[in-house]
Amino acid sequence: MGATHSKEKPNYTEVHLEHLFLLMGSSLNLIASAGPGCVIGIGGLDDVLLKTGTISTSLDCPNFSSVDGISMGLLKVVIEANNIDQIEYLRSGLEMMARADPACVFYTTKGGEDILSTCGEVHLEKCLTDL
Repeated sequence: MGATHSKEKPNYTEVHLEHLFLLMGSSLNLIASAGPGCVIGIGGLDDVLLKTGTISTSLDCPNFSSVDGISMGLLKVVIEANNIDQIEYLRSGLEMMARADPACVFYTTKGGEDILSTCGEVHLEKCLTDL
């Protein structure tokens, strides 16, 4: 279910989950199924979800996408490319990172500055390492 899904205004896509990964520290283990309490990753949803969504076998399930639980934007920094020719590569990487990390926000101001918003210094360092 997408972030705007409700009984009055349905917004859902039916998908078959093919890849489940058990998250074990810095490694991913491919698994066939997961039980209660497991922290898992789901592969193949790139074209279906953007940042958040609710995955359920029933449309009667409440939509959890609107739950406000992630603190956003405690630290905002301007990101610049060292070489002007590589600015599109930088922006592409920032957009991919923002899709992968729900607490990371990337946007460009009216003045053309690329802003990366994270939950703090440690989160910013992790984002820059990933980038």
